[in-house]
Amino acid sequence: MARLDKESFDKLVQIFEEAEYEPRSYSGRFMYGKDCFGVVCSNPVRMIAEVLANVARNAEDPEEVAEVAEKLMEPRQDNMGHDAIVYWPSIEWMDEEDEEDEDEDDQGVGVDTKEFESSHGRKPSGYGAWGFYPGLDQDDSSKCWFIQGDYKDALREAIQRAVDNDIETISVAT
Repeated sequence: MARLDKESFDKLVQIFEEAEYEPRSYSGRFMYGKDCFGVVCSNPVRMIAEVLANVARNAEDPEEVAEVAEKLMEPRQDNMGHDAIVYWPSIEWMDEEDEEDEDEDDQGVGVDTKEFESSHGRKPSGYGAWGFYPGLDQDDSSKCWFIQGDYKDALREAIQRAVDNDIETISVAT
């Protein structure tokens, strides 16, 4: 998996945002937990065409369009109900905070990721169906809260559920 330098990565994110798409991290099939650049959309072909058209309209040099087009070669796609996520395994995702430690949040709820990290060999991140257990016991799956979305958004929702239910610690399901 290639890693763009921070400036090139930020420019790629900006290009998609200017075309009104929101890039996110994604770990696709056979990526074994590695996060790459991805975008959720309803029409993948249209999305790529809109991004390239936007680049072409704003480019000062035709070479800029070619550079972006080369980075977007060989996308993959997974269906997500009505939408799809288009992702590029060749472009490594770079977090803004670069994997900040999320052991404790500002609302006083402890977040335990040890079992997840032990099972997956990495910190939780990216888009998916996330499970959170109230407390540290992961034996009763009926108590697990499942939240679809980006890990950071799902974590915020799980923390709010914990606060609402006077739960001091939650753990990320494996």
